Amino acid sequence: MIDLSSMENMVKTLTYQTSAFNSCHLIFKDSINVGKLFKLEWIGSPVEATINDSKYKFFVKGFFNPTISILDKDKNQNIGEVKVKSFLKFNPTAHMRLADGTPYFWKIQGYFRYFWEWQSRGGFVIMRSGNKESHLFDNEGTIQLFEETSHEDLMVALGIQLQQITLRKNAFTQTISLVGLIFFLLNQLSHLFLN
Repeated sequence: MIDLSSMENMVKTLTYQTSAFNSCHLIFKDSINVGKLFKLEWIGSPVEATINDSKYKFFVKGFFNPTISILDKDKNQNIGEVKVKSFLKFNPTAHMRLADGTPYFWKIQGYFRYFWEWQSRGGFVIMRSGNKESHLFDNEGTIQLFEETSHEDLMVALGIQLQQITLRKNAFTQTISLVGLIFFLLNQLSHLFLN
């Protein structure tokens, strides 16, 4: 029989937060700041992440199905790439392939209370976020790590970055949809009153 209480003690939990109109995400372990994720420019790319002793820079290319190049800042070398599938998808996904050939799968779920997770080959969940209600500019939540991996810091930072990309795309899509709905209703009302 498996002792669930001992498994809960093995799960590592991090928290992260950002405030309105601040593009810097702070990452905490036991209330101690262990990292941050921030944009170098107010709009666009690149994004830098520092977590524990790891330093990364993410370059986002494309809008509808972007690709993210991952640079290890200490080694000054490209260590992998993430391909995001978000165009016309309610729940976007991403595939990361590192330079050593290691593949990982990321997905986000939910509409107002988003959570995301990283899976290894075979669908084993490595880490999962749990969020309070997410908004376009402020966000906070937890990240539970279920399985140790040498890419843990990278996956934490990229998980938050991917969540931000998909939140912005969903807000853009919802705005376009709302504008389209308003024009449709105004068009229908004008036909109703003119006839």
